[in-house]
Amino acid sequence: MRIMPVIDNRGMLFGRLNLIDAIVGVGVLFLLILGYGAYALFRTPPPILVAVESFTGVLHEGPGEVVRLHGQNMRPYFLATVGQQPVRFLFQTPQEAMLRLPRLEAGTYDLVLFDVAQEVARLPDGITIEATPPPPPVPPPPIPDAEVTVRGMFYPLDQAAALGLVAALNTRNDEPEAWGTILGFQPAEKMGMSGQFGITAMLSLPCALRGAGSLQCVIGNTEIVAGTSLALSLMGTEVNFIIRGVLPPETVPLEIVLRTVIRPEVAVAMTQGAGDREAFPALGAHEPSLLSFEVVEELAGRSTLADRQTGRLNLALVQLRIPATESSSGWDHLGQTLKVGANYTFETTSYVLRGQIVDIRP
Repeated sequence: MRIMPVIDNRGMLFGRLNLIDAIVGVGVLFLLILGYGAYALFRTPPPILVAVESFTGVLHEGPGEVVRLHGQNMRPYFLATVGQQPVRFLFQTPQEAMLRLPRLEAGTYDLVLFDVAQEVARLPDGITIEATPPPPPVPPPPIPDAEVTVRGMFYPLDQAAALGLVAALNTRNDEPEAWGTILGFQPAEKMGMSGQFGITAMLSLPCALRGAGSLQCVIGNTEIVAGTSLALSLMGTEVNFIIRGVLPPETVPLEIVLRTVIRPEVAVAMTQGAGDREAFPALGAHEPSLLSFEVVEELAGRSTLADRQTGRLNLALVQLRIPATESSSGWDHLGQTLKVGANYTFETTSYVLRGQIVDIRP
């Protein structure tokens, strides 16, 4: 049996291939293997998207949130879309990035990454937006279980509105309003230089007690305290009522003697302006009233030039009847302490007296 040589006398490999062609072929094959190895070693692997993590647990409709994207082989220059809307892609590491979502309706959306215009990764149904839950039901207002008497003023009113409201109050019956009862009121008065008018009144308001220990009386969510402003419907219109004080349920009449300095014109007003409260006993029963006053000394010689030009100053003793409330520290009236030596302010629609208490008589 004859054995064929590997290379014959014509230089042919196995009698078929030229030796040079075989060497070239082997070289090309080696280069192909080398090139593939280099490509496999140095090529950039494609990104893989794993999951989207919400910082709030559940994504709801509304303004877009920031979420965390987990994956592999992510790069800083990627572009992203959710559904058909572009998303801001904030690269952090190849395994993590942040996405700022746009406003989205409820539903599921694919998350897609692009390298320029070429899609490089997709996470089907990767983002789920839940419908915004309905707001919790508003708790019903507390049921009134108490009643409080307040004094204050319907203010501000222009002159026509103030006069019309007083006329309507004078002719109305005593039926309560939806918010409470008007116990008494005074004529409209102009308030300073503002040009606005006010109507002093006393109201009885049903309210609900809230809290423990120190109870609060509330209408809806509004606590009834001095300084509170209430919008009340009266005579077919809405009127603002400013609470000046909450009256105590029980008072004890006290007589105090107030030492004060007055001008002659104030003394005239004290003599002539005593009828307002008498016309509205519901108000007068909770407010101090003037009993008498006596001028004990003229101070013209010791007054200033301005005082002498406008009239003599007189030192007077003023006797007042006060509906007082007893507390742990003694007697008081609407926040003013009633003690000998304490300062007290007596105010009417016509004048204001400020002086010092020199005597208290039960």
